[in-house]
Amino acid sequence: MEWQPNKEECDLRATQRKQEVAFRYNQHARSLLALTVNDQVHLQNSRTKRWDQAGTVTAYHEPCQYDVSLPRGHVLCRNCHFLCPDITPVDS
Repeated sequence: MEWQPNKEECDLRATQRKQEVAFRYNQHARSLLALTVNDQVHLQNSRTKRWDQAGTVTAYHEPCQYDVSLPRGHVLCRNCHFLCPDITPVDS
């Protein structure tokens, strides 16, 4: 088949190009903080853009999605971009 060598060459170039693009993107991309279950977090209000809610991480979903339990019983699914870990010092 005449087109098959061209297809393999095209696939190889596409794979190389994809790797180059990912490498360039990752050079300047900021990695987001990884949260674990039972971490205390603040949630950004989508309307006011203020960090006015607090909750506890209950589950992690791919990619960067977390279930957060609020004190009044609601469970919200939020992207990690809209979560901030609570860094309140613990009295000892």
